[in-house]
Amino acid sequence: MSKNFNHEIKNVDQSLVSDHTPSETFTDIVQTKVRTNRVMDELVMTTESLEGEAGTITRVRKRGTLSMEDATAGEEMTQDDFTHGKVDVDTAEHKDGLVVEIETEADEDSITEEFRAATDELGEAGAEKMDIRAYDELLSASGSSSYVEDLSSAGTLTYSDVTDLHAKMRDGNGGDKSRPDAIIISFGHVSDLKTEDDRFTAVNKSGSDEALREGLVGRFDGLRVYTTSQANAPDSSTNDKVQAVILDSQRAYAKGVKRSPTIKTDEDISKDVSEIAYTARYGYQVVDADAIGLLKNPSA
Repeated sequence: MSKNFNHEIKNVDQSLVSDHTPSETFTDIVQTKVRTNRVMDELVMTTESLEGEAGTITRVRKRGTLSMEDATAGEEMTQDDFTHGKVDVDTAEHKDGLVVEIETEADEDSITEEFRAATDELGEAGAEKMDIRAYDELLSASGSSSYVEDLSSAGTLTYSDVTDLHAKMRDGNGGDKSRPDAIIISFGHVSDLKTEDDRFTAVNKSGSDEALREGLVGRFDGLRVYTTSQANAPDSSTNDKVQAVILDSQRAYAKGVKRSPTIKTDEDISKDVSEIAYTARYGYQVVDADAIGLLKNPSA
């Protein structure tokens, strides 16, 4: 049976990490690093976990969008459905894993630094892989979403490109309506939105590139603007490549977890090495394709 998943990040004293540190401590560290660096999981409608439970498939309800109707005294009010079926999420669709070997023939301080650096790097690599999987899942909606539009100029986002698609999704013009609240772009596209100085608000308020980081960078046309290095970079070719994703984060896609990022350590005395093994099992699934809008380059 699925349950809501909300891993609590623990404060870990990384100064104690060494070749004798328990695997659980490494797991706490790597989960913190993964959580800090991933972007796309900020936008999933829900994360369901089957850790420690039988099976790999969990189900997520597809939410409808309600529209308020006029009411008349003495007459029955309009009825509407809030949910529209369920969608299966495979919690074991993806399995990530990597083993790092660290030479232990060194002084203790050196080994400690190596373990700390390797654990941090594994966490960052794990977050990057999750972002790739999530972004690709959103792009898979291109064949089923009612809201796939060509940019007016290949490789460049304009104010009208974003606002027109945003309005169509919000009004249900062409498909099911939703309430888009975010746009995902590469960092290279931030400059496109910043040309609309009175419409783009950077999170740091100054708008300087130096203070903008991967993740939430600002607001534009009422949408939170997220950047991730996994999003397609600006490309002026007429190749159908998606350049921006607009979505309703309460309806678009979900994540399932069978095993959250986990670290196991082992030592091979004969080789004077210690091993750090990273594993994670999870999956992403589009729940409502019409809650995802794609802005793409025109085709040739």
